[in-house]
Amino acid sequence: MQRGTVRNVSWGVAALAAGLLACKPKKDAEPPRPDPADAAQRAAQAFVHCVEGGNTACVRTGLPHGAFDAFFLLGWLATGTPVAILEGFSRELVTHSDARAVQGKFVREVERLAGALRGAECAPVGAQPMGPMAGQLAKAADGRLRAIGMGSDDMLRVVEGLSAEAREGLAEAFLVRFACKREPYQLYLAMVPEGVRYSAVGLMAFLPRFLGGDEADFDVAEAARSKTLGVTGSSAPVPDGTVDRYLPIPIEEF
Repeated sequence: MQRGTVRNVSWGVAALAAGLLACKPKKDAEPPRPDPADAAQRAAQAFVHCVEGGNTACVRTGLPHGAFDAFFLLGWLATGTPVAILEGFSRELVTHSDARAVQGKFVREVERLAGALRGAECAPVGAQPMGPMAGQLAKAADGRLRAIGMGSDDMLRVVEGLSAEAREGLAEAFLVRFACKREPYQLYLAMVPEGVRYSAVGLMAFLPRFLGGDEADFDVAEAARSKTLGVTGSSAPVPDGTVDRYLPIPIEEF
């Protein structure tokens, strides 16, 4: 065989081998990772189904419920009435210092909403990362307290502490919003990663507009009479337009 022919055959074999290697799938290729926001929404929907079924094991222990409570308290300082803050904030700080009491508050809130959720036909419609929201709430609470003359050094240190706790515990958490056809009309669930799954650590009925909160489709007069949405037994700020936020009544009841 001539030298040129041998060279051509060698090149042909090398080209064939290269082609086969290019077509061979890589063993180390990883499947695409699921969107964490979608995973949080699916887990939140499963939690709501659990609550609707009356399962007492829906709330898991050993999770950062205190971080959500800190987030919620910051929201209260940023949007609640001065009278309500003066009357109830010290009491809530005492509860916040007890991890079991904070978890018990979440359990009671779930039990309170269980009956309404069974017929409300709620479905998740979006999820927001909670880490950045904690910083926004702290800034809003700081500004609000200064504006209403409650920005003492002690109060502002409390805001800093709550902000640090919320940012740390909710750094990878999502706040999942549910839209419902009936009362409670909307719901926000805080979901934190627990290994490969997400678990609920808190809920609220309303989210301030500056954090991306939406207006639920409900009648204001009906909301004022509602035990789920209105002033009685509500653990979240009432919707805009329901009552005057500066009336001397405890709008936010915990």
